[in-house]
Amino acid sequence: MSGRRLRNVVAKSSGAKRVVLAGLSNIYSDYIATPEEYQAQRYEAASTIFGPHTLDIYLNKYVELTNALIQGSKL
Repeated sequence: MSGRRLRNVVAKSSGAKRVVLAGLSNIYSDYIATPEEYQAQRYEAASTIFGPHTLDIYLNKYVELTNALIQGSKL
């Protein structure tokens, strides 16, 4: 669900018809649960090590990165 939300936010902010997410930077931040999943505290939520707002922060940062790429500006 988190990946779907991230893809939708990037598509909306960029105007792209298709968005492909790929983790190519040799990092691993464990699971990223939605706030709803985090409240349930099943496996994925219990493994979201940065807390219940992790996805919201990712979404905000990806919109910021997308806008910078489109505008050709520095962060």
